[in-house]
Amino acid sequence: MVVPFDDVKGAIGAVPKILQSGIVSLAIEYIDKESIPYGERATGERWPSKEGDAHLMIIIEGRDEEELFSISEEIEDICREYGALDLLVADTAREQKKILDIRSLIYEGSKEGLIEILDVSVPPAMIPDFVIESREIASEYGMKLLQFGHAADGNVHQEILKSGLEEEEWGESYPKVKQKIFQLASEMGGYITAEHGIGLTKREDMYRTLSKKEIDLMCKIKSVFDPNNILNPGKVVDLERI
Repeated sequence: MVVPFDDVKGAIGAVPKILQSGIVSLAIEYIDKESIPYGERATGERWPSKEGDAHLMIIIEGRDEEELFSISEEIEDICREYGALDLLVADTAREQKKILDIRSLIYEGSKEGLIEILDVSVPPAMIPDFVIESREIASEYGMKLLQFGHAADGNVHQEILKSGLEEEEWGESYPKVKQKIFQLASEMGGYITAEHGIGLTKREDMYRTLSKKEIDLMCKIKSVFDPNNILNPGKVVDLERI
């Protein structure tokens, strides 16, 4: 089902209440309005709602239609409390696939102008403030930010787009935008990656955002399993930087 809200605060506000109600959902995804056209472009399909700036995509299962209908009604009641504008149920396999494809292929529709995908994590209750402030950071540098992710666990995917800027312009602005977003996440009790991992591209960001105590602990763990430092020495955890 798709539930549009006027803003991200209403959308995310409904999520804890859904979880606390005892409803077991397969997924609760947050998708901002800016991201949807890119998924539509990649699929040639249309998202079921044009209302609101923030959407929840909720996947549920049940033993039969009666149970699914009952769960849907309960979710609708909760979402209405938080300002939901509508609740649209995909009741055919075709409609369900369309919605899932649009959400899944946002990257495919945006990759031509994409610089990087961030997968920052913050406490779920902080998602609204994080999304709003991240958008302001990107806007300050003339860049567009698409934001969507897993509303129940605080994982926010952020696609930073060139927005028509020349390479010299976005090449100068992008690192500043990324660092400010990472700093914002850290200040909110989050971390610079939730799923994608550190790898090489975020190694220096890891050293900037983690404390010396945390880095030292990681190095000590590596030393236990790799006492001779022969397994990818310095690749991510650099023992010489202790």
